[in-house]
Amino acid sequence: MFENYLEHPDRHPKNAQLLAKYQPDIDKLSEIFTEDDLLYLMTQEQPDGTRKMRPSLASIEIFAPSALLSNYINFFQYTDYLEKWCKLQRKEFDVLTINIYGLNSIKQNRIPGNVLKEVDAFMEELLNKATDEPTNPILTLLNILDTLADEKTYQNNKPYIWNGKFSISIHNIALKIARRKIITYIKSSDFTNSLPKVSNLEPQDTALLFFARFCNGFYFHFLLQIIKRMKTHGLIEGNHLHHPAMMQLITLAMLPYEVIQHALDGKDHTITPTCPDKFVINETIPRNKENLTGIQKNINQTLYKTYIYIALLIFPEWKPTAKEIILFLEGKSLTVKKNGPTIKGLLDLKSTAFGLPSKINDVGRLSKEEYVTRLLLLAQTK
Repeated sequence: MFENYLEHPDRHPKNAQLLAKYQPDIDKLSEIFTEDDLLYLMTQEQPDGTRKMRPSLASIEIFAPSALLSNYINFFQYTDYLEKWCKLQRKEFDVLTINIYGLNSIKQNRIPGNVLKEVDAFMEELLNKATDEPTNPILTLLNILDTLADEKTYQNNKPYIWNGKFSISIHNIALKIARRKIITYIKSSDFTNSLPKVSNLEPQDTALLFFARFCNGFYFHFLLQIIKRMKTHGLIEGNHLHHPAMMQLITLAMLPYEVIQHALDGKDHTITPTCPDKFVINETIPRNKENLTGIQKNINQTLYKTYIYIALLIFPEWKPTAKEIILFLEGKSLTVKKNGPTIKGLLDLKSTAFGLPSKINDVGRLSKEEYVTRLLLLAQTK
């Protein structure tokens, strides 16, 4: 595929030199992706048969920041992962409570005991109302967990078929609905007005503090107890969630992360809880001392080099300087030659914004789970 472009008779010598510079990386990448796949990912074909650079890579996120977009959510069917996730979240939400409390003081590294006592007293009062407020969205989660520990939940006379796609679809729908209900509830004036005054925090921040404390101090502990009870009663066999209804355990375990990600968006906070994809990769991929930052950096560098290489490939007379390559990656239009065509690209892999229209799961024909796996494999062999 690439040789059809490389043999262009009017290729500028400097263009050819730059191509040769990037060639070793492209040869390595071509062992994982076909050249046709790479061309399709990086470019768009025009009606006249020519190609232009595809700017959609600006939205690629190697590690999806959301449980809704996670490539590896099915790993949590294995309760070893699910339990480790809950324990990690407890620790991270503990740090989040301090972080939220210290929103107006960057030096704050602890919450005074009297404040915690007041917050915990309010939480205990709320939990005691569980039977009186069955529609309370937070208390509903606890009731659902209780039903999952009841063997009657899994008893029926109809045979069931484990349909992975259907289960994930239900998981995503339930997660969206539950996230919206929780966020609406903790932002409501009824809830914020009922909260005790905490330091100089705004009511909305006090609500987040309560939610983080609730997750750290009670919710994840209760979830772990439910999993233990299900194992003790033989409902969970072989440390694996084998019934479709058990998928709710994963949904409920992911919910606090989803809520806090959206609730803290735009706030000045110094910690972001670990996303599900990064957690699974941490647990499953042996990397010696290399961390995820190193892997992400290797992947990003490879994507940059490939993007530049293909731009040089399809514009044989383009002979950019180092500064022009940077401008090209930033989305500036550049002239290939005097009075000639222009070239424009955009490759910003630093964006972590929520709600981007193009995620890694819907970029061209490489929109499949193995995309991340392939890139990680490449990073490990560097």
